[in-house]
Order: sequence, then structure tokens, then C-alpha cells
Amino acid sequence: MRNIQFDDWWNYIRLLLIERSNEVDAIVGENAELRENYQAFVDLWGDELIEALERVRRARHPTDLD
Repeated sequence: MRNIQFDDWWNYIRLLLIERSNEVDAIVGENAELRENYQAFVDLWGDELIEALERVRRARHPTDLD
């Protein structure tokens, strides 16, 4: 999964973790295999996700203090 293009990666992140997080939580909460795969995804991309979200937040709100 590390060879995925950033734009594709970002679209999935935005969809799964931001726009549809409630639905994703409900689905993975009821399916052990999905939950394990989802957790593996988050574990793999967690640091990059946090950094990307911070960059987006700072770009949208440059006057906010950290």
C-alpha cells in the first residue's frame, strides 16, 4: 500500500476517516475482519495521516495558534 498515489490516498482518508467516520465505525465494529484490516491501515498510515491533517488545518486556518 505504500506505492499508492497521494491524491488517491488522501481521497480515501478523507472519505473513511472524516466524511463517513460514523458509518465506518459502525461497520468495522460489527465485522472482525474489516476491523483488523482497518486497524492495519490506520497503523500503517497513522503518522502520515496526522501530519497531512495538520498541514490541511494550518493551510485552512493559518492564523490559528497550535
